[in-house]
Amino acid sequence: MLLRVRSNVGIWRVDGLNGTDVTTEDVLERIKETRPNVSYEKPLSKDPACKSPLDTLIALSKQGIQHGSMMYCQVDASSCVENTVSSEDGIKQRKVIDKDGTIRMLEPSYDTNSNGFRKGLLPLRDMKMSWTLNDFMALDAQYEFKIKRQEESWCSNVSLDTNSVNDFQSYLRRFNFSKQRVGYLYGKFVSEDEDKKDSKQKVMVEAIY
Repeated sequence: MLLRVRSNVGIWRVDGLNGTDVTTEDVLERIKETRPNVSYEKPLSKDPACKSPLDTLIALSKQGIQHGSMMYCQVDASSCVENTVSSEDGIKQRKVIDKDGTIRMLEPSYDTNSNGFRKGLLPLRDMKMSWTLNDFMALDAQYEFKIKRQEESWCSNVSLDTNSVNDFQSYLRRFNFSKQRVGYLYGKFVSEDEDKKDSKQKVMVEAIY
């Protein structure tokens, strides 16, 4: 049985898997034979975005994975060096096979070229030959961090002590609000409706310092 694993650093061929009861653990063990230090940031999944991870306890055949299927994962690029050897000056090098079949040693500086999809990643062409818009957006979304607004407030309103507010603002009125003043609000959180268990909270300010 031959499977392919597409990661953020390239496609790995995993072969030599026998039987219909092959699990994800078997695939990971085969990968570990050639990449013993690989560190997974996202587990083996069915989709490029790694949002549908494969169950490690259920056979792959029962999860729709067959001979020649493609699986996906996200790994730490610095942890999956394969077949490294040291040159005479002690620099770590990696064996790669060119398109014409020749084997050459890859210098570390070669991996960090300016054509990478993102810093520390391979160019898109080196990851796979053809890309759809959905594939590209799924890959790009893994490196986007968005700050979203809070959908629903947990505090419904704030009530202030009238005398404290008047005292605080009276100082500003004397200077026609041309000066700044900072006040620390002291109070407590209370339930908006004490009869309801899941009622929202509100703030009751009792003093301004």
